[in-house]
Amino acid sequence: MTAVPRSAPGSLVMGNAQQDGVKIFDPTGRPIGFIALPERCANLCFGGLKRNRLFMAASHSVYSLYVNTQGEPGG
Repeated sequence: MTAVPRSAPGSLVMGNAQQDGVKIFDPTGRPIGFIALPERCANLCFGGLKRNRLFMAASHSVYSLYVNTQGEPGG
């Protein structure tokens, strides 16, 4: 697994080194979702004006997806 940005309600979003895509976990560590990508995700972060756009840097491309949550504000 790679980068670990946290959404506002406390879920974790992680790139997956063994599978092409991104896994989402609830605060207890239980997997609750998966975003399939055509390649492995190396890094990711929330961005945009409302911090509701997930940017996913993969092997050869950068993908983005609007999501129904917000990332925590950065420092």
